[in-house]
Amino acid sequence: MMNKLTGLIHDEQIFSKNHLINTSLKYGFTRNYVIERHLWCYELLAHLQNFTSKTCVLKGGACTQIYLPLANQRCTADIDCLTSLSSKDLEEILTNIKENFNSNDINFSFKEYVPSSGKNLPMATFMIDLPFYYNPKTQK
Repeated sequence: MMNKLTGLIHDEQIFSKNHLINTSLKYGFTRNYVIERHLWCYELLAHLQNFTSKTCVLKGGACTQIYLPLANQRCTADIDCLTSLSSKDLEEILTNIKENFNSNDINFSFKEYVPSSGKNLPMATFMIDLPFYYNPKTQK
């Protein structure tokens, strides 16, 4: 599925199938995709921080996990942040990240999620698709 990964901020070895299996075993996870999703969240977070600098402040579970030792972390599935950037600005940043990943043969896509009831809150949600080894169809 995946060849050598380049264009990453973190060491590409953490995304190898062998590392994911060993990390899952070490920390007692029965589903490898949980660790993999967690690692991709932090990779994406690092890219977001590079592009947004001080205009994007982390909040929520992903933010607090950064300060815990690995053995005490729960795996995250999303990245929450406060920002003065517009949805259009965020979309432009994600497009830049997408171009970087795709130019390095890392299949990355995204789309803004808008609930069927419409956008009632001043927030944006983007659904991300990355090249998982373990990616149940229901988990993106």
